[in-house]
Amino acid sequence: MATSKAVTVAPPSQMPAEAGVAQMYAQTKDMRAFVAYAKQHPESGALAYALKSLQKCRVSKEILIRDKANLQFDQKFPSEHFSARQRSFDYLQYLCQGFSADELSDEAVKSLREEAIQKADPFVKVSTLATGISTLKDPQGAALAKNQIMQAIFAYKDPLLVSDYGINASNDKTSTGSNFFLNGKSYPVFSDEGIIIHAAWRLAACEMGGDCSATNEDVITACIAFARCHTSLAALIKEDLMNAGDKNGLWYERAVSYARQIIDAIHRGDLQAFRPKQ
Repeated sequence: MATSKAVTVAPPSQMPAEAGVAQMYAQTKDMRAFVAYAKQHPESGALAYALKSLQKCRVSKEILIRDKANLQFDQKFPSEHFSARQRSFDYLQYLCQGFSADELSDEAVKSLREEAIQKADPFVKVSTLATGISTLKDPQGAALAKNQIMQAIFAYKDPLLVSDYGINASNDKTSTGSNFFLNGKSYPVFSDEGIIIHAAWRLAACEMGGDCSATNEDVITACIAFARCHTSLAALIKEDLMNAGDKNGLWYERAVSYARQIIDAIHRGDLQAFRPKQ
């Protein structure tokens, strides 16, 4: 990650300055300090992580406020999940406590996004491409945007790009259907195999350095809100697949296999791996 003598904000506590921004995001104990640091490093995609930080803490504040009165005991949840829910609750409270209400407001998020665009944060550029895709109204423009997103994934190999944008960039949604592509094969989105491919992209992001521990936002939300408490995103994905129809673990095994194919194709920079066979 680039450094400069002009940097005046120290890295978040307990994190080495040479750590990648994804690792800093995953391991920081003070999200407000991380956001302050990220503003100094737009060239690394850090402002996209700062925006993700604000969103995580906005959701966290809502969860904390909503569940605070009922967290001590809720009969609809198994009692053995209480300690796990409490740990997740305490973690969120500690992680996000530095933010004021104004710093998590809609206006603050809008201002940070405008700053990220003005400073040409490369990951925010990808998010802009993704939100601008209109496949049915402008198929050529959508195809171009998806190619640009995939090229950014190849260039940066960053877990945020993989987890948040890769799955849609590998989708050829048209008026006649919607399919994911991987190594010459087509997988309808609304099918068992489509569910598995979606899980594979999430697992691929884990393998590429994303936060997939018990502090992952999906894991925390599932634990606090639904008492589905796990120590990793992989374990949560296993349960998701089981609930969707995986009775013997074979879906999860296929998701792991597909994730490896996705990672290999990303490292090769192989755009055609995510496109219809020609």
